[in-house]
Amino acid sequence: MGLRQQALIVVPVIISALAGAFGVLGYFMEIAFGMPSRLGMPPALRGVGVVMLTLGFLFMGWLFRYRKPAEIIASTYVTM
Repeated sequence: MGLRQQALIVVPVIISALAGAFGVLGYFMEIAFGMPSRLGMPPALRGVGVVMLTLGFLFMGWLFRYRKPAEIIASTYVTM
């Protein structure tokens, strides 16, 4: 199996496992510390979050314009 094929399998699996682990960890921390499900963030902080998400999506759109997703995943795999 080539490096590119291996990367297309390994990187999404690692990212999914990390996302799942952090989700479960967050759930257990919420229970352990009695944190509310909604933290009541002020509108200004929510606005900053929306701006950051928008910039992230714009950056990803720009990146995918010049590189194929398989190339990005392969380079991520090599970097890891």
